[in-house]
Amino acid sequence: MDFKKTWDSLHELPRYRPKYPDDRVVAWTFRNFSRNGGSPPALLDIGCGAGRHALFFATEGFKADACDFSAVGVEATRERASKAGLTIGTAVCEADELVYPDNSFDGALVFGTFTYLPYERFVRAVEEVQRVLKPGGKALIVTRTYKDSRVDHAEKIGHCTYRILKMGDGSPSDVEEGMIMTFLNEAEVEKVFSPFKLVLRDRLTVTMSGGQYFDDDWYIHVEK
Repeated sequence: MDFKKTWDSLHELPRYRPKYPDDRVVAWTFRNFSRNGGSPPALLDIGCGAGRHALFFATEGFKADACDFSAVGVEATRERASKAGLTIGTAVCEADELVYPDNSFDGALVFGTFTYLPYERFVRAVEEVQRVLKPGGKALIVTRTYKDSRVDHAEKIGHCTYRILKMGDGSPSDVEEGMIMTFLNEAEVEKVFSPFKLVLRDRLTVTMSGGQYFDDDWYIHVEK
């Protein structure tokens, strides 16, 4: 399966170009980064897709950068920023091979992106977040838990790594069949994010189709 081609195709569709930021991302941003005086904090949206969170950062006065391995998603971010009169730095790169120098950002957001990496690449991507953050920098990583209903419709192909099978009518997403995903339990969260001095985790479960399916996500808060 050509995952880059798949995501390029998805980012062409309105469904995969949401406009509004996740409310928990909004809360995390305002709780952790001040806009009162001095240089605005530099925030990076890793796996930006069509740029909804990077656009939110820029709109609120932060120095925003965004990256994704999908050139289509990055171009959509650029177009949206231009239309809104906003400045957002953009780059096409893999999440586990970021193009930014060490100690570049005050904050980083990863909204679901690492879920779509096999475990070994997931670990490298977390190390990349730690590398590009400044000392004291903070990140929010949203990723699937091992309780997510996709696990029940998948074949295990490696440590914490699964290939999604056909899920059926009413499933959260009918385009995920064949995709590779990593699902973490509590112990793996502590292990994978051990490079950080602070690790807090929250959890959000959202049911669908009368409880037949559910998204089960970690909201992981870290500090370098």
